[in-house]
This record gives sequence, structure tokens and C-alpha cells, in this order.
Amino acid sequence: MGIWSSERKVEITESRLKPQRAVGVPTEGAELSNTGRVEALRAQADRCRRLGSAVLDRRTLDALQALASEYDEEAMRLAM
Repeated sequence: MGIWSSERKVEITESRLKPQRAVGVPTEGAELSNTGRVEALRAQADRCRRLGSAVLDRRTLDALQALASEYDEEAMRLAM
């Protein structure tokens, strides 16, 4: 199940924290150090927040904020 923003056509899925190919994140076969993973997760959280600031649909905004929080929590867990 996904949530679609009618303004941006961005899908937010329920499968959270899946590995994604984001700009600056190595592709398959490349190992990330804990520091690299933490930085990648924080970057994903920042992307969610930036996208959320441009979304008008409340459900989509809530989903993006929740996803950003999950990325932040995982980054904090790995940073310990």
C-alpha cells in the first residue's frame, strides 16, 4: 500500500528503511562503514524533511515525517 501525493506523485511505501540507491550512496557490492551508513541514513532523513516541506497532502507529510524519524533513530542506533 502506498500513499500518493497528487502534487508531486511521490510514493511513500510501508516498507521502511529498505536499502535505496541514493545519490552518493555506493551500489551493490560496496560495503559501507558504520559511519557511512549513519551519514546515508541522515541524508535520507533530510530528504524526507525537504520533500515534506513541499507537500500539501497531510497524510503524505505525516508519512514523510515518520519515515524521517525512523531514519534518524536507525542512524542514532548505529552511531552508538
